[in-house]
Amino acid sequence: NGSGYPTGLQGTQIPLEARLIAVIDSFHAIVSERPYKKAMPVSYALDQLRLQAGTNFDPDLIEIFCSIIDGDGNILPSAGESEERSAINRDRNSKAFSHLQEACVE
Repeated sequence: NGSGYPTGLQGTQIPLEARLIAVIDSFHAIVSERPYKKAMPVSYALDQLRLQAGTNFDPDLIEIFCSIIDGDGNILPSAGESEERSAINRDRNSKAFSHLQEACVE
């Protein structure tokens, strides 16, 4: 909604990449164990994202994100995608997210 963004940007004024990273990073933070907290269930994380849709997160991205994540936190296969291809994509997504996290820490 622009209230916490430094230059008052809101909605689609915020670059799509930034809106996507905000959703993915928040989901990962909720479902991951940290030194100061236990990992929360995927269902809890998705509920929290939905609660903040429209204020902290792009509601359209939240709707899409929540529709493609299964109960284990994996991306659901696309229509017609084989289980093998789905496993390859999950591995690739996991590696890509790890690289993204490392880049953000540096």
